[in-house]
Amino acid sequence: MITPSRRTIGIERTGAAPNLPGRSAKPMKNITVTINDNTYRQARVWAAKRDTSVSAAVAALLENLPAISRTLCVSAAKPDATKPAAPSSASI
Repeated sequence: MITPSRRTIGIERTGAAPNLPGRSAKPMKNITVTINDNTYRQARVWAAKRDTSVSAAVAALLENLPAISRTLCVSAAKPDATKPAAPSSASI
């Protein structure tokens, strides 16, 4: 069973914003995400094992999307080592 009272990530009981590096005390926006029951359970277990919340994990993911996108774009631009190289016009 997950007990929210033991899992904190710098959130005061007054409802203040988390006191984490890179985050300010400004009001936060809420979003709604629709996922299936199994995904929800897996996310809760994952977060509980790391002593955090699903909301904090999603917030961290969203905050890091630009860096993740850059990494994926760089990876996609590199030739895949498992594929044979296309013949160059010089070898034809």
